[in-house]
Amino acid sequence: MAVTQAERGERTGIAPMARSAPFGRFLAWLLLPPAGLYLLVFALVLLPSARFERWGPTKWGPILQFAFDTRDDADVLVYGDSSAFLGMDPRVVNAALHVRSVVLPNTVGSLPITGQMSLRRYLTQNRPPRLLVLYFTAWDLNYETPASTRGFFEGEEMLLRNGSAAQIGDFARHHPLEFLAFPIRMNSMLGAHLVETVLRGEDRERQTAEALGHVDYTEPYPPLTAPCTLPEADVREHAEDAVQADVRRYTTAQTKVVIYLAPMPDCKGAETIRREAGARHMAPAVLPAEMFASDGLFAHPEPRAVPEVSALFIDFLRRQMNTPGTPAEPVQSR
Repeated sequence: MAVTQAERGERTGIAPMARSAPFGRFLAWLLLPPAGLYLLVFALVLLPSARFERWGPTKWGPILQFAFDTRDDADVLVYGDSSAFLGMDPRVVNAALHVRSVVLPNTVGSLPITGQMSLRRYLTQNRPPRLLVLYFTAWDLNYETPASTRGFFEGEEMLLRNGSAAQIGDFARHHPLEFLAFPIRMNSMLGAHLVETVLRGEDRERQTAEALGHVDYTEPYPPLTAPCTLPEADVREHAEDAVQADVRRYTTAQTKVVIYLAPMPDCKGAETIRREAGARHMAPAVLPAEMFASDGLFAHPEPRAVPEVSALFIDFLRRQMNTPGTPAEPVQSR
């Protein structure tokens, strides 16, 4: 005759639920720490905290946050993708042209999420610039419609720290998996990088502010080597809806808005891009391949190339502002 679970419990004197209670408590304690760590990331990112951004685990967080916080009135405001803040040094521009220029750091991963959030905040809390330069690599001009969600992590951090509840909720509805994975990706960056930052005493916010938004590229990639070939998708990319909308949106009686195409490496496909882009804008400069990092993006100048990239930008500004200026000693890369 079959014996029920209740009858077995009566014979042993142990109720089935009582026997499972220790396992339930064990499971709860096992899951509690990772669940707490998961939720803590949201709390830390949402709460304004200079110390979190200074010592936080993300490399780009304190740098991108500069674009939202700076109160530096600029004559020339530069807004674009990472080719802008990694390539052009405003200190060199200012010394040569006797103007005040500032670059608002963004990346091609943050821009599809934050859009013009940092630019709009800058314009509301600072004097309007004489010139707003939209500084992008030729294939990033339509930055609001990325081909994939790779790199969204940078934008999510900035959105959570600086966006409204409505903006955060809208992103969560349209990208639920990305939103839920954010704390896990943030926690995965804890470790050696955080310890190294604390031990070195680096204040990345202060360093970015002192360089007026410029940061030297220090990712562990060797220089690009020739011969090289630009991705076919980049060569074919000519859409520029986002920047053209920005030109119309931000042009005022006080502010002139222009588009500047960042220098690119001398790889196969560069002349095609230069010819196509040059039909609509000033053609981008083509520099030796070894002046760029081999990170697969073909857009980030090595620190030693920053003076030349800045000099090219100075020539562009002279034509835009009719500013004579005088040559200046380049600022040495840190």
